[in-house]
Amino acid sequence: MPTFHGKIASGKLFITDRPAFDAWQKRAKQGEVLLKIKNINEKNRSSKQQRYYFGVLIKTLADETGYTTDEMHEALKYKFLQEEGIYELPKIKSTSDLTTVEQEELNTKIREWASSELNIYLPEPNETVRV
Repeated sequence: MPTFHGKIASGKLFITDRPAFDAWQKRAKQGEVLLKIKNINEKNRSSKQQRYYFGVLIKTLADETGYTTDEMHEALKYKFLQEEGIYELPKIKSTSDLTTVEQEELNTKIREWASSELNIYLPEPNETVRV
């Protein structure tokens, strides 16, 4: 998927390398597209969040349910990170693309779901030992 940088000023979007964007647009297939705008000042999830997600949430749920850690990771992405795709097919967001805020929102949803649906307690990050 192509990536172009830009800036929003006075309520308008300005593409940094407009000639490259225009050239890509001319080569692109006709039809509907999805434009995704991301503030580049938002931080991606931290390594500490990643270790907690995989080392505590995923591992605990996999151990308790009989899933492998890969299966559990994929199942939780499907459950909590679905976005509207094209052709009525869902698009599953990658956890590596999450911001620090989005990752904590996901962690909270997983903890709440595990508690209410599976009766599994998952500790908060500050309750765990270093993973």
